[in-house]
Amino acid sequence: MDTYEVILAFQPELDEEIRKATLEKLESIISDGKGKIEDLNQLGMRKFAYEVKKAKEGFFVLASFQTEPSQISRIREFLNSDEVIVRAMLTKQRIPVKGEKDGQSEQSAVDRASHQRT
Repeated sequence: MDTYEVILAFQPELDEEIRKATLEKLESIISDGKGKIEDLNQLGMRKFAYEVKKAKEGFFVLASFQTEPSQISRIREFLNSDEVIVRAMLTKQRIPVKGEKDGQSEQSAVDRASHQRT
């Protein structure tokens, strides 16, 4: 199983119960695929950098979950079809390889050091 993160922006005027029901449906889709939600953070109301579907702000939720890669298309389909979700971004979490620090390999650090400008 791979680990993914999804950040959801809900309609700003949405009732908390509807938002909760949508998150429960997402959790159900993930668990149907033998996955599980590891972490769910409600980030609250935030302003968009630009207008999205005529909204200037949205209620943001960040979820981290594990699932099989074969389930991602089903999850994306749900995220794109649910009208209460203004915007969603789904990413795969990268697991650092031994010898990497902050997403960069030790070799990259050597390459940068040997190519410094004077």
